[in-house]
Amino acid sequence: SYSFFYKNVNVKVDDFWQRNHPGGDKVFKIFQDRDATEQVIAMHSDQAIKQLELLAANSWKKEQEAVGVKKLIPVEEKFKSYPETDYLKLRKIAQEKGLFKPSLAMEVFKAFYSLGFVLFGIYMSVKNSDANLSFFEAILSCGKQEFLGEFSIAFGWFQLGWLGHDWSHHT
Repeated sequence: SYSFFYKNVNVKVDDFWQRNHPGGDKVFKIFQDRDATEQVIAMHSDQAIKQLELLAANSWKKEQEAVGVKKLIPVEEKFKSYPETDYLKLRKIAQEKGLFKPSLAMEVFKAFYSLGFVLFGIYMSVKNSDANLSFFEAILSCGKQEFLGEFSIAFGWFQLGWLGHDWSHHT
């Protein structure tokens, strides 16, 4: 089994968590016996962090019991000993300003922005297009609207991919 450190607590990863972690078990191999606090906070939702902190509390309790500690130290005390890094300070400021809260207006804007590039690209590709030009001829004649259209479609699809990625984090 694997273990990593989260806020100075050695977190033991059981077989169930290794099999069911959405990011796979490779990440546990990468952070084996290393501090992963900032990476965990950066890549996980508040709900996932709360679950991890429960797991860390359980690991911390078992670690203390294994060495015969009579009066168990709460995991919150152990967490406090973790230094507040620049990243954690910046994240705290961003949270206080509400920058992580979803905004329907922003999501609608991103959807129209991304889809707009695709639609604009389709329009530019078919408007007065010269069907006799090959793809490479269109690229070599960089002034042609077909190339602008193809580029816009590609950029729009790229943006839509990131949008889908972002939305998958919110569900």
